[in-house]
Amino acid sequence: MELERKKILYIDDEVDLCTLMRNYLRRKNYEVFIAHTAEDAIQCLNQVTPDIIFLSNELKGAAQVIKYAAIKAPNAKFF
Repeated sequence: MELERKKILYIDDEVDLCTLMRNYLRRKNYEVFIAHTAEDAIQCLNQVTPDIIFLSNELKGAAQVIKYAAIKAPNAKFF
């Protein structure tokens, strides 16, 4: 029986860092979703319920993402 992979939403406007983290986390068997803007993150949250959310504290609109995620993914852990 295959275990369900944990879903991670990684939100940062640094494209190279997102690519690096996506590759690393996929090798660790996570399902990874990337967003570069607050708007992209909100769209992603409409399509998937992540278990873990990594959110850049320097991202413009980060507060909006936190509020929206609290509704759409209330059990997600934030980092």
